[in-house]
Amino acid sequence: MEAHLAGHVAHGLTCFPAQNPRPTSGFLLPEPSDSANPLISVHDYDFVPASPHTTVDEVPLLEEPMYLVTNIATKGISRSDTLAELLGPYAEAPWITARDGTTGHAMAVRACQAAGFQPRIRHQVNDFRTVLALAATGQGAGFVPEMATAQSHTGVVLNKLPLFRRSKVAFRAGGGTHPAIAAFVAAARTAVSSMIGSGPDEKPAMRYTDSARALLEQSAEADPAN
Repeated sequence: MEAHLAGHVAHGLTCFPAQNPRPTSGFLLPEPSDSANPLISVHDYDFVPASPHTTVDEVPLLEEPMYLVTNIATKGISRSDTLAELLGPYAEAPWITARDGTTGHAMAVRACQAAGFQPRIRHQVNDFRTVLALAATGQGAGFVPEMATAQSHTGVVLNKLPLFRRSKVAFRAGGGTHPAIAAFVAAARTAVSSMIGSGPDEKPAMRYTDSARALLEQSAEADPAN
């Protein structure tokens, strides 16, 4: 499914309970087609260290914080900086993660486990715009990196986590001196430099327990079987 359909998919899901009052599953978006491009972007996360590759060279580009994304905001006067207290209130909520077998999926599962629970995964998508669109319509909680927050939808609530993603450019070992690869790396670094700080560094405080409770109530209305 193309990424530009994310909003239409999310909107359709909000109407789904009225058409089928007992939904039994979410959806899973397919991976894009493989590319022959010898230069790609790669990521690793806290809880999921990168594996060494002898045939690939990597150039670091950026380390950025991850955000918890939901669609429920309630006013409050304090916030916590531990995963257990930030994610714990969402232990029974539905979750949106990347697909099985990806580092993003492993990060989400391990982060939730570190917070003391196993996530109840409803949707699996490898596109952060889709995660934001789904969260905006109350389909669950998820994780997005700071750079993705510039695309956030109306109604989305973003809360910074003590969890980081590292982005790199990867290419065949020894290829770093190739003019095209060197030019791309330079351009990528320039682009990253201009985007640093574009995320929502300061967000209104919220009461996480109340936010999670509201999300659970909304989920229960959409899925009475759970």
